[in-house]
Amino acid sequence: MKPSINLAFIAILFFATSSFAQTSFAPAGSEWYHGMPYGTFHSYSTGDTVIAGITARKIVQKAYTANPWLLLGLRVGDHPDLFVYNNTDTVFVYNHLFSRFTPLYVFNVHAGDTVTLPVLPPEPAYMGAVTDSFFSFVVDSVKMAAYDTATLKTVYTTSIDPGTPHYNYLYGYGLHGYAEKIGTISGGLMPMCQRCTVLATDAIQFQDTVRCYHDAGMSIKMVPGICGQDYSGIAEHTQANEVSAYPLPANDILHIAFPAAVKLAMVTLYDLTGTVLYKGEYHGSGTMGINMHAIATGTYYLKIAASGAPSVVKQVSVIK
Repeated sequence: MKPSINLAFIAILFFATSSFAQTSFAPAGSEWYHGMPYGTFHSYSTGDTVIAGITARKIVQKAYTANPWLLLGLRVGDHPDLFVYNNTDTVFVYNHLFSRFTPLYVFNVHAGDTVTLPVLPPEPAYMGAVTDSFFSFVVDSVKMAAYDTATLKTVYTTSIDPGTPHYNYLYGYGLHGYAEKIGTISGGLMPMCQRCTVLATDAIQFQDTVRCYHDAGMSIKMVPGICGQDYSGIAEHTQANEVSAYPLPANDILHIAFPAAVKLAMVTLYDLTGTVLYKGEYHGSGTMGINMHAIATGTYYLKIAASGAPSVVKQVSVIK
């Protein structure tokens, strides 16, 4: 009989007693480039921060839209910031569905193990009735695999579909699994939720296979060309002409800053089920604020429909 590792509640109850070291995953200055149809996602660790009383690293996940899509008016939304830490065998991520850190990548496993973890917040392209449930996968094999200049411990997995109300998460696209340092080997840093509803908009994209990883002691290049597209002038142009929301995560007032060209916009805040929690108009004052006092910890979507411009959808996380 194959062993089963159930971390869905053990990790939640005892995470505070784990001895964790800031030595392995997402050290300050580390960065990832992931592909997407309209450009590149660039993620980078900004170093130590404290969230929920835990010293963790913040990973910023920025979407950069390449020409000609940028010139055609397409803006791909950023992914939300991640907060991670690791001990000797597990990487933990702040999970707002449980209001605490839960396992993201578990490395003390063996071929044939069944691993059960708490469900994770879905990527921005997904929405649905995600609750405090769990998901499971089987470990196919654990190998030391070569990635360009490095050899990293890699866990290959097969997802188990538990049926409703639990959720089926995949660590990547065709090749499922995760590796030290780089995380998911054929997708973004977070696994994909197969049972969640997919938002039908080009403004929200999945992170595709990792193209490059770099930190102070390691440089891995998985593509023959450059890690990201040539964004000379594009990032600055995008920032100057995009709507921005801050602070993220939000817990008091969510401020929305508009470029000078926007004189009128409809702003809507809704939850993962599509329920509208706020709807208001912007009238060219430069900024507006949404009172988030009554909004519970979780993930929400902010839709900005500006007059004469394509709608923009941003993911907003709230932590109380």
